[in-house]
Amino acid sequence: MSTALGITETKVELDGLLTELVSIGEDRGSADLSRRAAELATRLQEQRFVVAVVGEFKRGKSTFINALLGAEVLPVGAIPVTSAVTVATYGPVPKVEVTFGNGTTQVAGLDALASFVTERENPGNRRNVNRVVVEHPAGPLAEGVRLVDTPGVGSIHQHNTDTTRQFLSEVDAAVFVTSADQPVSHGERVFLDEVSDYAARMFFVLNKIDVLRPGDVEEVIDFATRALSEAIGRQVAVYPMSALGAFRARQDGDVDGVDGSGLSRFEWDFGEFLIDEKAKVLARSVARNAERLVTEEINTVTVEAKTMRLPVDEATNLLTRLEDVASRASVSRRDLEALLAMETSQLMRAIEADLASLRPAETDRLLTEAHQLLDEHPNPRSAADDLDGAIKESLRRSIYAWRQTEDLKLAEMFRAATARFSAETAILMERTTRLCSQLFDVDLSPPPHTDALDIDSEFTFAFFDSPDEIQMTVEAIRRRTPTSIARRMLRRKLDEDIPILVDKHCGRLRWDYSQRLDKVRSRLTGELVDRLEGTLTSLRRGVEQAQSRRAASESDLTAATAELDATLGRLKAVATGLRRVTETRHDHQDSA
Repeated sequence: MSTALGITETKVELDGLLTELVSIGEDRGSADLSRRAAELATRLQEQRFVVAVVGEFKRGKSTFINALLGAEVLPVGAIPVTSAVTVATYGPVPKVEVTFGNGTTQVAGLDALASFVTERENPGNRRNVNRVVVEHPAGPLAEGVRLVDTPGVGSIHQHNTDTTRQFLSEVDAAVFVTSADQPVSHGERVFLDEVSDYAARMFFVLNKIDVLRPGDVEEVIDFATRALSEAIGRQVAVYPMSALGAFRARQDGDVDGVDGSGLSRFEWDFGEFLIDEKAKVLARSVARNAERLVTEEINTVTVEAKTMRLPVDEATNLLTRLEDVASRASVSRRDLEALLAMETSQLMRAIEADLASLRPAETDRLLTEAHQLLDEHPNPRSAADDLDGAIKESLRRSIYAWRQTEDLKLAEMFRAATARFSAETAILMERTTRLCSQLFDVDLSPPPHTDALDIDSEFTFAFFDSPDEIQMTVEAIRRRTPTSIARRMLRRKLDEDIPILVDKHCGRLRWDYSQRLDKVRSRLTGELVDRLEGTLTSLRRGVEQAQSRRAASESDLTAATAELDATLGRLKAVATGLRRVTETRHDHQDSA
């Protein structure tokens, strides 16, 4: 309770600080300041949080969401249902808003939802639905949570898998649903790798527990827990339940039935998470962004007040000299961007060198293993199926182990490279701010960096199924081919296909690392540009506003400068409050 109380007090204080910032913007006639502060306040007040329900097709994701909501909001069926991302959010009256690929939207009743999101009524997403938002007054949604039903991965519909993967970057937390009738498949382990890269917190649901015989329940739960823990790289808690049983019990008002279904335990822990962790993450993000906004405005007002006291020609000269500082800063910024590009290129070359070593070693290992399996197989005419599965699993394990080692190595190199960039960025910001401070003969502060610089070092890789050419060959040799010839044919096929298989997956590894490095570089350079331009823009605005106010109130400069001094005092009070909030957030995080 003490953590929740601290979070509540912090939220109240932060909300008050943002309200004051909106007021300052209104008093100054700064629509931009008021708008940006109001957006942060709205984000804090609404506590918007995206929770995606993910997993393979036919695991009961839509039924699970319906059970949580206590209403039949999402369509369910005997075939893969969800073919487009469906976002359930709060609204007083149930309705559906559909956004299409061409940017147009359509509002419809809840009974029309199936026509947009199911494979039966919208096969292959031929209606080009981009996203569907379902508004509903269900309880959990009123807390700012947005529950997202994603298309199942691994079905025969590749576009479903692609749609889900594209959505992952928008996820704050995820509920991974597997099922007791086929717990934790190979494809799910692969997909888990990708989901965990994006979601700050994950929950694991073992659905359809009611299909098991009583004596098998504990064994299946233990197996699923071990498999998921191994896939995620840490010990996880699994929530066994019957989502269908929970939904039916909730519809009937059967409280004991809901408890017996296993849903209540999940709801309790999920609710605790929303109370504690969600608020922490959100408050910290809002406070950091507000700090940056306040710093820019303090610099603007400080420069404006200073410029108001100067003769007009000196103010004009200051603006010219500021542009010179900005020009030099832009050159330094481009140098830093080139430095980061060089660092990430070096990382990519290191990856390519390691892959160049992996490719022949892995090919030789797999060929040796495959030849041995073929030689030991009692019937080469039926060996292809066994070989295909064994080779695929062996390569998967080997690549997983290689990636574990490679990621640790690259993480150290990555941290060193980005640390140098971040340090040089801090130096550039400090130098630019110092030059501007000297230029205006005032104290200015560089804006704090936001979470965009807190870059993770994880990488994802989707291990797709190996080609089935080996199995195709078997059809020609199954019954009529003599054993010795069948063995030679299959060996030749192995010698042809295994190098291609290894090469393909090495290429996928390279592409995956390359994409992630490009993404990180873009985030880092974008943060640098934002901070530098934000500082310089705020100073330009201060000079320009001072010149404008001076022209309009030449006869009352004393009153104008006094007003600016008062505004500066209000902004500094907000800055002090935000620092207190940020420090409180760190205390809570350390004690949680």
